[in-house]
This record gives sequence, C-alpha cells and structure tokens, in this order.
Amino acid sequence: MKKISIYRTLILALLIFTVIGLKLKVTEPVILLLTLAPFLTALLLSLSSGFSTQPARIVAFTLPSLLFFFFAFYPWLVRREETVASSSTSVLDFIHFPITACIIGFASLALFEIFTTIVSEEAERQ
Repeated sequence: MKKISIYRTLILALLIFTVIGLKLKVTEPVILLLTLAPFLTALLLSLSSGFSTQPARIVAFTLPSLLFFFFAFYPWLVRREETVASSSTSVLDFIHFPITACIIGFASLALFEIFTTIVSEEAERQ
C-alpha cells in the first residue's frame, strides 16, 4: 500500500508542476481538462483494486503514457498560441495528443499483462 501512496503523490506532483509550468488558467477549462487527462486516468486507475494489488501494472500504464505526453504534447502546449494562429488543424492536434497518450498507456498495459501471463505459464511448466 505504501508504494501506491508514493505513486499517487508523484503523479499529483507532476500534475501540479505541469499546470504551473504551462501557466494554465481555470478560464481555459477544455485545455485544462485535456492536459490533465493522462494524469487523472493514472490516478483513477491507482484506486482500482487490480492496480492496487500489483503496482507494476500502474507503472506499465503510466510510464509510456506520461513519456509520450511530455515529449509530444507538452512542447506543443508551451507554444499553443503560435500554433493556433499558424495551423488550421491545431484543435485536432490538441485533442489527439492526450487521447493518444492514454491509448499508449492502455496498450502498454495490455502488453504487460500478456507478457506476465506468458512468463507465469512458462514458470508453471517447469
């Protein structure tokens, strides 16, 4: 249980640093919600009993999701005013990045579960 509380604290800290770093305001609720989507998904999954019993599942979801978020979406958000002015697809990009980050997290979690099952079946055979 201690690992889960450390995980939640780290995710909340990352969430706060992201909001402060981007200087997001509550007057931009859509931007705020989509920016926080991967973080909130990770926090909500940590409340699930399946994730609480096996902390490796949380890492399998969170790490790829947040890495994609920080390397793809965060730099885009920092220059969002310039991007909105110069690009006709900026709104689609804005919606695309957080959703893709969550999908990447779920896909990596599925791969983790598949590999865990394969390894446990191999261990039972021996």
